[in-house]
Parts: sequence; structure tokens; C-alpha cells
Amino acid sequence: MIRFYKEDYLPIGTHKCIDWVAQTFLTTNPNLYDALYVVGGSSKREKKFNQEMMNFSIEVYKHYKPIGVATNAEKYLPVSGENNLLGVVFAKNNPNFKDEFIAVIAERRFWERV
Repeated sequence: MIRFYKEDYLPIGTHKCIDWVAQTFLTTNPNLYDALYVVGGSSKREKKFNQEMMNFSIEVYKHYKPIGVATNAEKYLPVSGENNLLGVVFAKNNPNFKDEFIAVIAERRFWERV
């Protein structure tokens, strides 16, 4: 599942997010999103979930978009010496994760990944 956070209808100054699920991997295309925040999770069909999440993450990566990776989600974005991880921010051991992720989202695309 893909989680979206909607705050548009909350009063100004409210920092509470309402969590709602709008799409699944089967009903949306990763090209429709400007960035991806990858989090871990579990499913009744764990193997299928893991494969679909990895495919979704790789597709976002191939389109040069920003990606934030939670500490429990590193398995969904394979890292190797051949990957150019420009625009990919990992939360693990990164106290500045939030600021760095916001900065890569603002940059939009990372054409240097080619």
C-alpha cells in the first residue's frame, strides 16, 4: 500500500496528519509521484509485497526522482557499487534525515544518476 497524508482540511496550526490509503502497487504508477518515502511493513503475502515494493522503488529511482529510505526499509532499494545514489537519503544513522530529504524533494530530479 502507498500511504498519503492529507492535511488540507485541518485547521491552520494543526500538526496532526490524517492517514488514509488511496492506492496500492497494482492500482497506481510510480511515475505519477514526485518523490518516494520508503518504509518497511508486513503483509499476509510478504514475498509478493516485498517484490512489488522493490519494483516500485526501482522505477522511481530510474526516473531520477528523490527517495527517502526509512531505517527498516533498506532492503527495498538495492545498493551496489554501480548505483549512483544521488537524491537517495537513508534514515539509518542520519540525524539530519528530515532536512536532507526535504532538500532532495525540492531539487526534484537527479539527472546525474545516468
